[in-house]
Amino acid sequence: DPALPWLELREARNFSAAAAELGARYAKESASRERFNRENFTPFDGWQQSGLGLETAAAGGFAVTGEGSAAINGIYPAGSYTHLVSSRLNGALRSPYLPKDRKYLSVRAMGGMLGARRTVIDNCAIGEDYKVIEGESPAWIKLETFAKEERLPVFVEFVTRWDNPRIPDRPGVLKEPQLKLMESPRSYFGLAGAVLHDVEEPPRATLSHMLPLFAQGAPSDAEDLAGRYAALARQAVDRWAANRADEDDARWLDWLVKQKLLSNEASALVARYREIEAGIEPPRVVEGLADIGHTNEPVPARYLEFLNGGGRRELAANIASASNPLTARVMVNRVWHHIFGRGIVATPDNFGAIGDAPSHPELLDYLAASFTGDGWSVKKLIRLLVTSETFRQSGMASAKAKELDPRNALLHHYPLRRLPAESLRDSLLAISGKLRPAMYGPSTDPHRAEAKDYRRLFSGPLDGAGRRSIYLKVTRMEGNTFLDTFDYPNPMAARGSRDVTNVPLQALTLLNDPFVVGEAEATARRLLAKPAASADDESVDERLGALFQLVLAREPDAAERERFAGLARELASLHKIPTAEAASSLPLWKDLAHAILNLKEFLYIP
Repeated sequence: DPALPWLELREARNFSAAAAELGARYAKESASRERFNRENFTPFDGWQQSGLGLETAAAGGFAVTGEGSAAINGIYPAGSYTHLVSSRLNGALRSPYLPKDRKYLSVRAMGGMLGARRTVIDNCAIGEDYKVIEGESPAWIKLETFAKEERLPVFVEFVTRWDNPRIPDRPGVLKEPQLKLMESPRSYFGLAGAVLHDVEEPPRATLSHMLPLFAQGAPSDAEDLAGRYAALARQAVDRWAANRADEDDARWLDWLVKQKLLSNEASALVARYREIEAGIEPPRVVEGLADIGHTNEPVPARYLEFLNGGGRRELAANIASASNPLTARVMVNRVWHHIFGRGIVATPDNFGAIGDAPSHPELLDYLAASFTGDGWSVKKLIRLLVTSETFRQSGMASAKAKELDPRNALLHHYPLRRLPAESLRDSLLAISGKLRPAMYGPSTDPHRAEAKDYRRLFSGPLDGAGRRSIYLKVTRMEGNTFLDTFDYPNPMAARGSRDVTNVPLQALTLLNDPFVVGEAEATARRLLAKPAASADDESVDERLGALFQLVLAREPDAAERERFAGLARELASLHKIPTAEAASSLPLWKDLAHAILNLKEFLYIP
C-alpha cells in the first residue's frame, strides 16, 4: 500500500534512520519478489476474444461510471477489459486448452455485475463450474488445471452475463443480491495477466512503484517524504495525460483516485456521455463454434489415405457416385420405409452384417438404379412409389396371406399405420381451422406446464400459435409432451426408424390433454360458424354429417348417425341444453367433436 511508508515513518524517533532501513527493506523485498515471480511463473498467452465491449488497453485505462458523483472507478493496469467504452457491452475471453504438465493457472482479474470466470471441461458449454467476480481492481486468482484428475481438454473463459450460458441459472445458485443484478443492463470483467505455475501461491505483488520514494536516498523528514509523494503523484498524472503511463503510474493513480486524493467529480462531459451511453441496446449473443488450443502446425485437409488422395470434395463424390450403390440403397430404403411403414431392409439404420436382409433385394437394386438414373431426385422416387400398384392396394388381407406372411413383410396388403406424432398434431390444428400453413420463419417454443428459464426451457402457446409441428423448437432436455407421448424420437440420437407403441397414456392424452380439448372446442366453433338450416333434430343430423366430413372426410353411415344422434341427445341432457338450442350449443358440439377425434379411424391410416 502506498500509504505504508508515511504511516510507519511519521511516528519514528529517528526519521532518517528509520527511512533508510525501510528503503533497504523495500529494495530487498522487491528484488526477492521479482526473482520469485521470474523463476516460478510462465506467461499464458493466446487467448481468444469476442463481443462488442472487449478492448485491449495499455496501462492507464479507465471506465467512466454510469451513475453517481464520481467520474471514474479507477485506473487499470494493461490488460483486456469489457467496460472501457461501456459496461452495457458484452465480451468473452477464452484461453487455449490448459497444459497437462502444470498444476495451476493464476489469472489477475476484476469484474462486477455478474461478470464471471468459468472452467470448461471437455468443451461442455453449460458446465456449472463458474464463479461471479466481485472486485474493482485486478487481483490474482489461482485455478487448478485438473492436470491429474481430468484427461479431457480444459480451458478457462471470462464472460459478461450475456455470454454466460449458465445465467439465468437454476434456482438457489445465485443469491438474492446477485439476482437483483439481473435487472441491471450492466456487466463487465477485466483480465490483466495469466501465468502457469506449480508452486502453491499465485504471483507476489511487485513493489517497483514504491522504490522511487527512496531513489535519492532516504528522506530526511516528513516534509521531504511528503514532497516525494507529491512529485510521484504529479509525474503519474502528467505521464497519464500524455498517454505515456506505465504500470507503476497506473498503480499510483488508482490508489490516489480510490483515496479521493485526486479530483474525480462527474462533469458536464460525463453527463453527456451517460446520456448517450444509456441508449445502448442490451447485447444479443448467438452461440457459435470456434477452434481453440491448436499449438502444433496446421494439418492440411486431405482424403482418407487408405482409400484415395484428395479432400472433402472427393469424399462427397465417392459417397454419391453411381459406382457406390450403398448410398442410393440406403436412401430409397428410407423413402420406402416412410411411405409403407417398413423398409425393404427393416433396419434402415443398419445395412451391415447384423442388420436385417432385404425382403426384396432385386426391388431394392431396381429402385436404387432408378434413383441415380433420375438424377437422385427424391420427388421422382416418391412419385414412382405412390403411383405403384403396391401403394394403391387395399388394406384388407386374406386368411391365406396372413398365414403365409403374418408380419406383412411381402406387402400383400397395405399396412395399417398410426399417424406419426407430428401428423396427428397438425391434423388436429387443420381440422380446427387453426393450422398456419406458411413456411419458414423462427421456431416456436413448445407449451410447457412449467417454464424453466434458467434451463432455457421457455414455454410457448398451447397450440404453438398454429404453426406446423416441424416448426416446434426441439430441446434435448425436455421435448413437447404431446409429441413425446406419440413416439416422437428422442433428439439425443439419430433414428432411422421410430418406435410405434400402443399404451394407455396415448388414449388418456386424447381424452384429457388441454391441447386436444382446446382443438375440439375450436373445431366446434368452426362447425357452428356456419348457420344451421333449423334448430330441430334434422339440423343436428346435418351438423353431424358436416362434423364427420370435417374430421374423417366422409359421411357417417346409418348406424353411426343413429349412435351419434343419441349421444347428442344425452349430452344435451347432461349440459341441460333445450332441444331447440342443441344445434347451436358450443359445449354439446365440443364434446361431439372430441368424441370423433378419439375414433381409431382418425388416429390410424387404413
